[in-house]
This record gives sequence, C-alpha cells and structure tokens, in this order.
Amino acid sequence: DIISVQTNRKEKVTADFWIDASGFARVLMKNLGNDKWNSFSDYLLCDSAIAFPTEADPNGQIRPYTRARAASSGWIWEIPTQERRGNGYVFSSQFISEEKAILEASKIAGYKIDSARTFSFDAGYLDKQFVNNCIAIGLASSFVEPLEATSIGSTIQQIKYSVQYIASYLPGNKHSREKYNKTMHVMMDNILSMIRLHYISDRQDSDFWIAQKNMKINDSLQNLIDLWNERPPSRWDISADEGQMFLMPHMTHVMQGQGLIPSAPSSRVLDNLNIRQMVSYKVDEIKNHRHDHELLDHKMALKETSEMYFS
Repeated sequence: DIISVQTNRKEKVTADFWIDASGFARVLMKNLGNDKWNSFSDYLLCDSAIAFPTEADPNGQIRPYTRARAASSGWIWEIPTQERRGNGYVFSSQFISEEKAILEASKIAGYKIDSARTFSFDAGYLDKQFVNNCIAIGLASSFVEPLEATSIGSTIQQIKYSVQYIASYLPGNKHSREKYNKTMHVMMDNILSMIRLHYISDRQDSDFWIAQKNMKINDSLQNLIDLWNERPPSRWDISADEGQMFLMPHMTHVMQGQGLIPSAPSSRVLDNLNIRQMVSYKVDEIKNHRHDHELLDHKMALKETSEMYFS
C-alpha cells in the first residue's frame, strides 16, 4: 500500500486511500509496479495529434456541434466555444510526419498554423486501475484518441463507480478491486467498439485509410455487426449495467452513417409485425415536430442562458 507521498517541496502527505490523477506520468501506479498497458494498436492506427486554437468564427455564429473531417492520415476536429475555436489533427505517425500534418491541417482549415501543441499516445488502458489502496482516474488510467470525447466521459464514469469503493474501503477488500477492474475492462472495450466503428469505411484514397480498413475489429463490435445483419438493432443489445458508456442510440447513429445497417431485416420485421404503416406515421410525426416550434440561434441561446443564470 501507499503509506505516504513526499511532494516536490519535501512535504510528507499521509492518507488511507489515494487517487492517481497524474496523467500520462502515472506517478503513483508506477511506484506500485502497476504498468501493464492494454494497447488498442491492433485495432486503431492513430498515435499522434497536434492541437491549435483559432479565433471565433468571423461570421459571429457559434455552431452547436463539433466538426470532424477526414484527412489523409487521420481526421481533423474543430470545436466552437463562446470565445474561440479549438482545432486539432489526430493522425498516424506511420503515414505522415508532424511537419506534413501541420501543412495538411493548414490547407484543410484554410489558414496557416503558426504554433501547435503536439503529443503522442498509445491508445489503450491500464490493465488494473484499482491496485492496493489506489485508483487511477483520467489520463492516468486510459486514453483513446479524442473522437467522441471518451477521456472526459470515462473520467466521469470512473468517478461515479469509484465512490462506493472508496467509501467502503478496507485494506483486505480484494473482491471490490476485482469488480472495479472488471467494470473498467468492460467500459474500455465499449469505448474501443465505438471508436473502431467510426473507422469502418470504404475510403481508398490514401495509404492510411487502406491500412485502417484492414485492421482487426474487436469481438464485441464484430458481434454487433453480425447480429444486425440478421435483425434490426435493439435497445437491449448493449447493457448499461457494467460501465458501458456508449449505448444503442450512439452505436446506431454511427452504424447508420457507415452503411452498416441493412434494410432487409428491418423490412421483414415491419411486415411480419404488421407495423409498417404505424412506424411510417411515427417517423413523419417526428420530422414534422422538428419544425413546429421556434428555432433559436445557438449563440443567442447561450447568451440568454448566461443572462438567466449569471446576471
């Protein structure tokens, strides 16, 4: 167990339980000899990123969504905030250098990138995130690429699940550690399924996309793809009981966009249950509801919300 920690200022801190939130350094976990890393490199090629801020959109609008655009060796993000836009290029160092990535990002974004933060990563997670009297949370426990903001989401999940274990902690709580670590394995496999799903593509326009097309698909995702070739997606195909972060609505949206939901099984269900007309009516009702009320500009909505709560 960790008994005490000495800070850089030579201060000694003692505690019964510790949380390693030291990021990629994993200061506490490394001192516990806990460094087995489950890499996703068999499934995902991206291992590097550059990040750079830009000024807010010159037209004054704030888009209510993140833009993700495919590039030659990965993808480029643009996240609008109230004051600026955050941008970056996630790429594979096997297929493009940092310098060329900056040039390509400049071309796609439409402006010259003068300075960019760069970092490398091995997508994956710490095999044991609860060891002895310490839990690793956030970047100290795992990191996959920025797609779908999984680092923020997984950190929230970890905090939610760890509270009960910390509150009931005793040094001999072996089964608690095993259960927490198993939950984190399920969560990370669920995250891998979601991210890997985005890369199932018919793109053939660069060496990166050809190589990514031939990468392995993890079993959990492959099982879903095979299942949905036989019957339509169901809300019960993924449980939320074991730490899963991405449920069926998330998966369905991406699979539909990637053309992975065949129409034939759904058509059979509609006909055999005699609900085609009812479903058609419901779909029309949903479409009409999108336009039967005032649509407020996103920037104006943020302004009104801010004035309501912070004035």
